[in-house]
Amino acid sequence: LFPDRLVAVLAVVYLIFTYGYSRSASDVSEEAIRLGRLLVDLMPDNDETRSLLRLILLQHHRRNSRIVGADLVTLEDQDRFRWDSSMIAEALTITQLPGHRRGHYRVQADLAAVHATARSAADTDWPRIVRLYDELLRLLPSSSSKPSSQDPLWGGVGDSRRWSSTRRSSPTSSRGASGPASKSTSSWAG
Repeated sequence: LFPDRLVAVLAVVYLIFTYGYSRSASDVSEEAIRLGRLLVDLMPDNDETRSLLRLILLQHHRRNSRIVGADLVTLEDQDRFRWDSSMIAEALTITQLPGHRRGHYRVQADLAAVHATARSAADTDWPRIVRLYDELLRLLPSSSSKPSSQDPLWGGVGDSRRWSSTRRSSPTSSRGASGPASKSTSSWAG
């Protein structure tokens, strides 16, 4: 295919998914999933393509529990029995290809997997979440990589106090790391 255009194609597929996800338009999100599967079929050896499919599956599996009536339900309060376990299982089979560098879709998919596999919000591996967000910040050093209550991966679980306390207990922070990730995350305590 056209490897020079792949970054843009993946971004468009993710935007289509996000549009449907944010508007609870399941048919739009499912079309993005179909396109993601098609891209994986066309390029099975491309890890970012596989990672994007994994990411959108791991976000879409919560579609039946995200909104009750007209109210958005935070990840912490969602009925996990309403999650699509077959979609989670499919996403978890999409592993990283050996020898490929981890891209931002892979890291975001890994973040979503931590949430999807936790039995409850309290069982979430928050130190791992911190390590993955630090990795994401190294790949995409911008404020959009910072977790927020509006982020579907963060899902409104916790607040800046939880992030701050988890941040202080992370292996990166305990080593006294320096560099862009540690400097930018230190101001998140709010």
